[in-house]
Amino acid sequence: MYAVCSEGKQNDVADAVREMVSKKYRLPIFQFNVEKYTELDNDHQLVMDACREVQGEAAHVVNLGTRTLHKKKCPSHGKKVVGALIINVKTAGLKVCKTCMK
Repeated sequence: MYAVCSEGKQNDVADAVREMVSKKYRLPIFQFNVEKYTELDNDHQLVMDACREVQGEAAHVVNLGTRTLHKKKCPSHGKKVVGALIINVKTAGLKVCKTCMK
């Protein structure tokens, strides 16, 4: 399973993280552009295929405890993290690490 979010929905990633924390899930997060997100339209197989295609491109992690976005190589991202492919940090709605996201 994956958390699939839209770049076109403000705070969509933050909402997915909040939901994940409340349900104690730890899922990779993928933010797609509006066109791709609409194309996926909750089709399980399309979502799985699309996420597998871009999985290696994920350059971020989200600390679920602090709900902060970090670059994958950041030394201060903590331990309770999930991988994330974020294409628009501004619409993600998460705090950003001051060390790695200057």
